[in-house]
Amino acid sequence: ILVGDDAGRLHSITPEGEPVGDYLLDGLVRAPAGIAGAVVVVGDSAGNAARINPSDMGEVWRVSLPGPVAAEPVIHAGVVWCGAGPNLVALDAETGRIRRRVAAEAETTDVIAAFGRIYWATADGRVRTISP
Repeated sequence: ILVGDDAGRLHSITPEGEPVGDYLLDGLVRAPAGIAGAVVVVGDSAGNAARINPSDMGEVWRVSLPGPVAAEPVIHAGVVWCGAGPNLVALDAETGRIRRRVAAEAETTDVIAAFGRIYWATADGRVRTISP
């Protein structure tokens, strides 16, 4: 089980509540970590996104994004989609390299993958879609 906190830590705990380890970021960790198989990515309010190894909470990569990560990162077909401020950013899941960035007029509030597309909602009440 992975859970974030306002001290900037992502904690790994067993189902019984026993701590396994943690990973420290720079900002608040309010959104759930994105998980797909062995790929785990977490974001923070300081605009960091990091891929971690859940078995030892070690860092695989960390990247600075153009805004706070307020929604769960979505991992789809080897790409990590992060809402970063008013941006939707696509990161390579293996390297963390930015592959694509699309800007909106308002802060991103949610990101999902469905029906072969990526959807992201923003604070102005709009939902946008993009083909991965």
